[in-house]
Amino acid sequence: MARAEGQPADARVDDGAVIAQRVEAMLRDACLQLTAPTPGNIDVCRNQLEQAAEGLRRLQTLAPASHGKRRESLLSALRAIQVQNTGVAKLLESAAAFHGGWVNMAAVMTAGYTANGAPARPETRRRLILEV
Repeated sequence: MARAEGQPADARVDDGAVIAQRVEAMLRDACLQLTAPTPGNIDVCRNQLEQAAEGLRRLQTLAPASHGKRRESLLSALRAIQVQNTGVAKLLESAAAFHGGWVNMAAVMTAGYTANGAPARPETRRRLILEV
């Protein structure tokens, strides 16, 4: 964030807590989008995560310059980010496991099971069957 005209040089340190709060809000919104994972919501979530990542990159440059109460404010905001990030990670892991299960089910439906009862791998080569 650019410093406004007439602000002291260390005013950018204040921006760190503001950026951290915005990142935390973006992650919270991403969690909400992932609770109803429609294609549109997932796209919105992806955009929010990209913006949150940009905010975190900006925080990396601001965090070392913070001191005293500003540092405590920033640390508090970073803890909130950590909580939201954990929530997003759990939702993404659950979504991946859910879709992985569907992939396995589709494989079983197309390739069946092996002799020992494990799901068979579908054939990866292409084949053509003609019936006359």
